[in-house]
Amino acid sequence: MQDSHRRALRTLLDEGQSWTALPYIAGRETDKDKDDRTVYRGVGHTVALTDADTGVAYPVRHLYVSSSALAQPEAQRRQAEMSAIEAEIQRMQGLVNKYDYQSPEIIVRRVQEKAFKKRAARHYCDIQVVEHAERPAAPYALQYTIDHECVESDAALDGVYLLVAGGPAAHWDDASLLQEWKGQYKVEHCFRLTNQLFLCGPVFLKNSQRIVSLILFIMVGCLVAGLIERQIRRALAERHEPIHGLMPEGRDTLKPTVARILRAFADDSLVLIKWADGRLLQRQFARPNPVQQPILNVLEMPHPEALLGEPLPLAIPSGA
Repeated sequence: MQDSHRRALRTLLDEGQSWTALPYIAGRETDKDKDDRTVYRGVGHTVALTDADTGVAYPVRHLYVSSSALAQPEAQRRQAEMSAIEAEIQRMQGLVNKYDYQSPEIIVRRVQEKAFKKRAARHYCDIQVVEHAERPAAPYALQYTIDHECVESDAALDGVYLLVAGGPAAHWDDASLLQEWKGQYKVEHCFRLTNQLFLCGPVFLKNSQRIVSLILFIMVGCLVAGLIERQIRRALAERHEPIHGLMPEGRDTLKPTVARILRAFADDSLVLIKWADGRLLQRQFARPNPVQQPILNVLEMPHPEALLGEPLPLAIPSGA
């Protein structure tokens, strides 16, 4: 979160608002015990966003969500960084007045380069180079302090992120907002198909109509792929039986991806029989295998020959 949002959250908590439990259970945690599941809590408030041109104010809901699954890694990362910073500073304390650690500027620069680096926990530590005039042989000493109050303040917001909702969603309750946001990964999954399954690379188009046409084709492809995946998953969930052989190593699942579904038809073939002069005599589609046929049944699709096959005109060349 940005610092402004952190300050806004602290203000809400100081004004008396408290964290409330959000009843959300991730699909991967349904089989876990209650104590092992991720705990979600929320604090929300509504702000007004005013249009500078029309003066109309629109409500926007800000929901701060605390996730126990995210809080633990953040706390561990902070502790690891602080331990590394302290260990490096303590090592450098023994090098002061030796080698090239002979001036305050060099000592501070070494601490920044070796201890602080780009660690996020560096702002908790304050260093100071103290000069002792009474000992000219070793005049400098490196001291440091840890802002434990700042550490505790940031630790209280570990695992917290902000959800912003406008339009009709601004009037939803906090639990519905979290549920809706958690389901958006399905949309992101569909967009990943453009770079993975459809292999869409960078395309440079200057004409706006061509750009719109390309986007339309991509979106139609994503829509069809999403519908195939949804139909398969719904049917398998209703009958509680996977399509055996679809997944490798016998790892059958009730939630196959569309990439895996389409991969089952990667070795499908079409046999063309032609006359000697090149004219087509017969078109024969391969028979669906034990994996392909259940997929077609679930999608309520006939044999490919019924969809793509066309009657061939009877044309027997002379002399045949």
